[in-house]
Amino acid sequence: IAGLYRGFGAVAFGVPFASAFYFGGYEWSKALLGEGTAAYICAGLLGQSAAGLVYTPVDVIKERLQVQSLVGRQGYRYASALDGLRSVVRAEGAAGLMRGYWANNATWWPWNVAYFLAYEHGRDLVARHAGVADKAQLPPATSSACACAAAAAATLLTSPADLVKTRLQTAVGERRGAAAIAAGLYR
Repeated sequence: IAGLYRGFGAVAFGVPFASAFYFGGYEWSKALLGEGTAAYICAGLLGQSAAGLVYTPVDVIKERLQVQSLVGRQGYRYASALDGLRSVVRAEGAAGLMRGYWANNATWWPWNVAYFLAYEHGRDLVARHAGVADKAQLPPATSSACACAAAAAATLLTSPADLVKTRLQTAVGERRGAAAIAAGLYR
């Protein structure tokens, strides 16, 4: 059972901070930019950009812990998330923790745009059809349903980019970029 939770320590520690950056960045941007399609797009992009500063190191450690038994002796061997953090910094410098930041954002920027557009406009549509003047007055279950539908659509759209990002972050001794990895997967 322990094998099913490889990398969980990195997630348990890092994701609360990343989520704070994410939602803080989104809400701050929305407060600054207002409502509407352009505001939702910009707020989603800015929120993800801030969160990526925390999510990327978490992903690097988590994903390496998850695949280390597959990469063999030529790969990395971490006893824990903290050991992984120390090992990456020692072997690759702090930049190693940010490996895949741009690929991470290339995955999550489109996800955020698709998600927040579908979520916010979905709530607008439901509110209009329900005769509710302000979508903020929708029941939580209705907003949750809009969130589920928006997340499913965004995930379907961005799953290929997520695969490329994961391959980039877990590659051992390989320095190919995201475009080369994507081309290899496409074949």
